[in-house]
Amino acid sequence: MSQFEKALFFWAEVHLYGLEVQAALPTVPFLRISFEDILASHDARVSFAQFLDLPYRSAFDGAPNQNVDQYRKQTVATIEPSRINKYAEIASLAAQFGYHTGFEESRAFHSRYRTPWSTRAKRRLRATLHACQANLQIREKQS
Repeated sequence: MSQFEKALFFWAEVHLYGLEVQAALPTVPFLRISFEDILASHDARVSFAQFLDLPYRSAFDGAPNQNVDQYRKQTVATIEPSRINKYAEIASLAAQFGYHTGFEESRAFHSRYRTPWSTRAKRRLRATLHACQANLQIREKQS
């Protein structure tokens, strides 16, 4: 199972649990809103603040444009988002939450999430050189 599939199953478990809690507590108010919508939509941020009974501040609109994570996470693993379609229950759950599951692996997708080839090659080269140096040091000690 790939890292993507493991993350997909975790996502499904969390969302299924949320649905179970909502069904078990029908008198408790719930708000269903995606993280993407909070970042992209002024109206979603207003709804979220109202749900939390917080006053809306105009600074909320500027927050999504501030980069606070200087270490954007990327992976060397191959990511195939279309694999979600292998799991009909998860694809159905994603659709229930308004997520589009008709993924196409695009250059833009991979440039966002996948570590560039040159970086992966440099890491492998450094690891190989480090292993060679360690082997040389062991041989020198044995001599």
